[in-house]
Amino acid sequence: MSTHRRAPSIRSQLVCIALAWLAALGTARALSLIAWTDADRIEKADRIVIGTVEVSEDQSIVTVERVLKGDAEPLKVRTRSKPRSGGARYEAIPTKVVWVERKDDHSMNPISGLFYVEEGSPRWLLYHALIDPAPLVTNETFDSDPVAAQLLGYLFDPVRITSPDTSVFEKKEHMTRQLRERIPWSFEGVLDLDCRLRKGYSDRIEVGSMSPDGETERGIRDEIEWLGSYDKQVRLPDRFALRIDTRKVESVGSLSHADVAGFLHRHLDFIEDEGSTEPGRRRDDLMTVASLNALQRIRHADSVPRVIEIATRVNLNYSRMPFGFLEAAKDPRSFEPMCRLLERYAPEYPERYWLSDGAAAVLGQLADPAALPHLEEAVPYGVERAFYPLSSMGDEGTVDVLVNDASSDGFEARAHGVLFWLVKRSNLEPEPWMEPKRTVRSEQNPELQARWKEWWRANKERMKIVRSFREASIGWEPSWQAEVIRERRLDSFNRHLRTHWWRYAVGILLTGLAARQWKRRRKARG
Repeated sequence: MSTHRRAPSIRSQLVCIALAWLAALGTARALSLIAWTDADRIEKADRIVIGTVEVSEDQSIVTVERVLKGDAEPLKVRTRSKPRSGGARYEAIPTKVVWVERKDDHSMNPISGLFYVEEGSPRWLLYHALIDPAPLVTNETFDSDPVAAQLLGYLFDPVRITSPDTSVFEKKEHMTRQLRERIPWSFEGVLDLDCRLRKGYSDRIEVGSMSPDGETERGIRDEIEWLGSYDKQVRLPDRFALRIDTRKVESVGSLSHADVAGFLHRHLDFIEDEGSTEPGRRRDDLMTVASLNALQRIRHADSVPRVIEIATRVNLNYSRMPFGFLEAAKDPRSFEPMCRLLERYAPEYPERYWLSDGAAAVLGQLADPAALPHLEEAVPYGVERAFYPLSSMGDEGTVDVLVNDASSDGFEARAHGVLFWLVKRSNLEPEPWMEPKRTVRSEQNPELQARWKEWWRANKERMKIVRSFREASIGWEPSWQAEVIRERRLDSFNRHLRTHWWRYAVGILLTGLAARQWKRRRKARG
């Protein structure tokens, strides 16, 4: 009688491997649901339905009662997801569920999910806000709920960027965000553009034609052409059409734009802490921050005076947030207050740095030539955000300020790059040593500063600014471009391995098991 133990079959081994992988994936999906709020899911989902659910061992079948977002078909949704409470607690399990679906969902950080929802509950009202968001303003439950403010900002967002040629572009949220930042709040209308992608160190969008073709539209075109494709996994197509619609959303359901703006504006009441010199964080500020972000998203210019008042306070929680609003608004009313703020607090830098940096950043976005002396006066104090706008706004006098007055601390990281672009904009050719390096040092570099002083003494009389920053940067590519391209390819390969490592691991394991099984059978025959 043989005592040889029979090896498990390849089929049973495959089943064990598959079950272990599915268990790990399911655990990761469950844990990752905590990362998204309901407002995030509503905004990023392709389809949201509400209905009843029948749960079996292997699947859940949702009978659709109402489509809140996306396509109306099919009437039944089959999914392997099990209904979850999503953080809500119920005495009895509700009979209604919400199915949130995103087509290109990420397996480890999914938007999609099946959630129990009680009719009339706050979560029920949040999802039904897609049909009528009035309860978010009238119901006292949401009066201090930052998720409600976030959702109102999404529903009344006037900027809609679409591309009929590809759905890939519409899924690149970071590209949409960058486009939004380059569209002035004063522009309300529809702009159609025919775009193409110019390959290079940083892929740039070029606009071939657009309709209409006015002065404001040409400004938007110039801003869009700055954008690059920074996603290394999904690339933009070589040619694509783009539509930008910035017409104001007058109402959603029974709620008007004016009602939403008034509701959010009432919450612009930051809590001031007189004993603090650093931005703090308090729970009762969350609604104010969410309201400020929502007002920025709906482009409510009437809130600019209130936000300026908030930004000029000294000891203020979340005090960086108002400056972001003012940067996006680019409202001339913020010019004088920001000049005074920069003049007052630049000498104290880096104490209360957020005030000096914030004021300089707003002045840089306004791009008013009258702001140049104020930015130059902040240079000797090392105000970091005062350096960046000088690349495009500076003149010959700016070179003198940077060479002679800039601190040697962080000279390479701050002044060196600005000086390079000022020379690039001039009638002189930059020398090889002037080109910014890939990585710069933040410590002192007196040799580099001395070299700039020597160059400036020799060329001060000859140098004249003759072109804009945009004209100077078109076609420029750094000498280390080839190195970056190689690193991008390697990074893309590494990202592919990190994403699909389990496929290769399973393949290697199965190959090893198959070889072992074949070896045993051959030995048994032998």
